[in-house]
Amino acid sequence: MFKSNRRLTFLQNVVNDILQKIGCNMMLFQELEYLLKYIIVNGNISG
Repeated sequence: MFKSNRRLTFLQNVVNDILQKIGCNMMLFQELEYLLKYIIVNGNISG
């Protein structure tokens, strides 16, 4: 029974690590999206 609890804890830690990495990537994508929208709205392109 102790081994199954350790395995469950290990799997929970792995899932938490994966979710943290996904969350960090989502924040980076949101920041990139904001910056691209800012460039589009405020950019002056003349040729």
